[in-house]
Amino acid sequence: MSPEPHAKRILVVAHDAGAAEVIAAWVAHHPEHQYTFLIEGPARQVFMRRCQITASSDVTQLESLVRASDLILCGTGWASQRAQDIIRVGRELSCRTAVYLDHWNEYRRRFEIAGRVELPDEVWVGDPYAFAIAEQELPGASIRLEPNLYLADMADAIADLASTAPARSGEGWRVLYLGEAVREAADSYNGHNVFGCSEIEALEAFLQYLMDTQTHVAQVLLRLHPAEARDKYDAVIERWSNTFAISKGQPTQTLAEDIAWSEWVVGLDTMAMAIAVTAGRRVSTTIPPHGRPPTIPLPGIERLFA
Repeated sequence: MSPEPHAKRILVVAHDAGAAEVIAAWVAHHPEHQYTFLIEGPARQVFMRRCQITASSDVTQLESLVRASDLILCGTGWASQRAQDIIRVGRELSCRTAVYLDHWNEYRRRFEIAGRVELPDEVWVGDPYAFAIAEQELPGASIRLEPNLYLADMADAIADLASTAPARSGEGWRVLYLGEAVREAADSYNGHNVFGCSEIEALEAFLQYLMDTQTHVAQVLLRLHPAEARDKYDAVIERWSNTFAISKGQPTQTLAEDIAWSEWVVGLDTMAMAIAVTAGRRVSTTIPPHGRPPTIPLPGIERLFA
């Protein structure tokens, strides 16, 4: 069967999990195109789960893959510089490039190469907040609003799961605390202390807040970022285990399942907080007053320590 007249041959390139989630959702909603995939790192599991992609092309084939494509679609992330490489190769081989930004911060820095800003042919953003930020930080860029279908899909999935979750028992809040890979991504964050505290100190401060305010809590479930070691917060859990029912989530449990279970979602500034507030949960950030402001612009995220 020949492709639809409006169909494009799109080379999808992904490495980091955050960008992969947003791009995979877009791909799943746009079956009219012909896709080739160059998927590495944590993105492999995302595309396997969302798009049933079990095989990926090899990076050694990049030039031939680009020549056979009408558009290269990729994301950015702290764990890989692939986007900058893709922009350069696309320009050299006269193939259009589009970079989907999956967050709301440091847009300009994501496109810096050796002190210069190298922009793709198109910058895709998922909401009007991101569009306004991109216009300000990336003058001259061609910016395209492509709704963040990952957020919408996750909100729907969480609503479905929550419909079968146990009702609130009156014993206190079910709290989902979200880990953040600040230590692991120190270069991207411009150091460990960008938030005014470490991720360990942030968790400690939250637990102290619960105790000081005598907040009734049924359970605190700690969900680690995929880049964090499983034992990273063990010392904190041990110190507070006699005060609160606190435990680590299971790696097999999905983010949607954890948010559906929860009533209150807490963290520093991770994308999962945007999902939780979109899904209607109470959401709080533990960034201290002297730390940088939260970058997630969606309404409904409260600062516990403002």
